[in-house]
Amino acid sequence: MSSPPAAAAPAESAPVENAPSAWLLGVLGLLATFTAIGLGRFSFTPLMPMLVAEGTGTSVAVTQGAAWMMAGYTVGALVAAPLGRRWGGRPLVRLSLLVILLALALESLPLSLAMHIVLRALCGVFGAVIMVLGPSLVLRSASASGRARVAGLTYTGIGAGTLVSGALVPLTGTVSSASLALAGLAVLAVIASLWFPVGPPQAAASGVVSGGKRSSSVVAVTIAYAISGFAYIPHTALWGNFVAQELGRGVVLAGHHWMLFGIGAISGPLILSRVAQRWGVRPTLVAVMATKSLMVTLPWLSQSQLALSVSITMVGAFSPGIVALVSARLAELGIERLAARWGLATTIFAIVQAAGGWVHAALYAHFHSYLPLFPIAGASLLVAAALVAFIQGEQS
Repeated sequence: MSSPPAAAAPAESAPVENAPSAWLLGVLGLLATFTAIGLGRFSFTPLMPMLVAEGTGTSVAVTQGAAWMMAGYTVGALVAAPLGRRWGGRPLVRLSLLVILLALALESLPLSLAMHIVLRALCGVFGAVIMVLGPSLVLRSASASGRARVAGLTYTGIGAGTLVSGALVPLTGTVSSASLALAGLAVLAVIASLWFPVGPPQAAASGVVSGGKRSSSVVAVTIAYAISGFAYIPHTALWGNFVAQELGRGVVLAGHHWMLFGIGAISGPLILSRVAQRWGVRPTLVAVMATKSLMVTLPWLSQSQLALSVSITMVGAFSPGIVALVSARLAELGIERLAARWGLATTIFAIVQAAGGWVHAALYAHFHSYLPLFPIAGASLLVAAALVAFIQGEQS
């Protein structure tokens, strides 16, 4: 879910003369994030119960597959910036989009679960490469006045891809048909990548802090952000199987829920950014993490249709909203070091998310139920909110 913050671009990039149209750059960025996250990663959530229903794997096995996909994302986040500096961002974005397209197409073949997991792990690796390099390419190629529009369109692709995959996968009826449909959508991004700009990737993706004092506030926000990568796993990687298999409510309803997540993911960052302008970034971030804790825990308290719908929609809104708020908070704590700090936060987030995938898989294998995972994830978010609320050091 994490990517270089839009807020960094205006402060760390020189104005671009004769910049391409903001709308063109925004659509290119949208298609990239749409494919990297919405198709390459989040489409696996509604596919999981279909794999179980078709006898390809058990619930435990497909849950472990989701953990492998998140591990792949971690690898991609770690290697993207060095590879981008060596080979260039645009060729890597194009290659990554093509790999995701091929992986989705291959999933339409009659494969073992192991092969599905390998292909999804590749989607994780190359999806992370796109998320690190793609947004920075379009943002740095935009004019100063057009960057806000470019950023808004680019990050909307995550929620849009989630919404489309949640609607499309259940309608197809089979894993093979769903995979072909997803691959067909990915073709659009591959074609669009021919127009991707050449601008260099930002240093924000490096994940390395180049010296300097780290305030306690920066450390607290970075740890809290990493915890949020653990806490949203039940509502992303595991939700489809939870609704369709454990609750026995079917693949179609699970897909509809995933559409609600996508609707929340599209609207959340826009709404929360306006709230932060009124209340301040830090209080908003604390309130969002605390409220998200309740929303993550809600399915454990009630499995009614209303409770599940509210939970998945609000977590969908808060998850990318936290990404935006954390980047804004780090900017408040020292704009001159935002690039390095955000790169480090992104890398730690990916590592904790991958480790969290294995922790959740192990917990599910122990409990044979997803329900206990929700209060565990919710409690971790209370810790994250407390870190941001009560640890306040010098800005540096």
